[in-house]
Amino acid sequence: MNIAIIGTGRVGSALGEGWAATGHRVVYGSRTPHADRVQALLAVSPGASAASPADAVSSAEVVLLAVPFTAAEGTVTALELGGKILIDATNTFGKTPDAPSGAEDLAVHAPGALVAKAFNVTGADNMRDPTYGGEALTMFVCGEARARGVAGDLARDIGFEVIEVDGLENAIWLENVAKLWVHLSMKFGRDIAMNLIRR
Repeated sequence: MNIAIIGTGRVGSALGEGWAATGHRVVYGSRTPHADRVQALLAVSPGASAASPADAVSSAEVVLLAVPFTAAEGTVTALELGGKILIDATNTFGKTPDAPSGAEDLAVHAPGALVAKAFNVTGADNMRDPTYGGEALTMFVCGEARARGVAGDLARDIGFEVIEVDGLENAIWLENVAKLWVHLSMKFGRDIAMNLIRR
């Protein structure tokens, strides 16, 4: 699958490395694709390349948004995303549970995109190694049906168990799980995770 990753920080890097290693075509979208930091990322992402965000998106089937939320609206507004699957991995921590989620806000600025929320509920280290004691970690995904299906497949490709949480109106709950994970990580460190378990 052709994947554009917009953002080369911790989350974008972790997911790009994992997807490149499993055979997906990964293009990192960066304002400075020739920068040393981006070139170092390519060195550990076999077969991946880097380009401007617009060029990365142009040939992509799937676009992962992994920029700070303060930059998210401007980023999606500047890109041609119609007909593409947009996976929102960002988090905004100012929302209340009864407010529209950050993902719903972004969907308004990406008309024609099929939007899913995923890869926001845990830290980048867990995305590089989503197992604890041999157990796969849970990745929650929600959004438009086709988009969340693709997001789920991509999560499984790098080792997660996937739980679909229906439509994008449920993204607020995923964003609140992220708030809890961040709070707990400040207390216990980043080598923690939350899993859905069944009796």
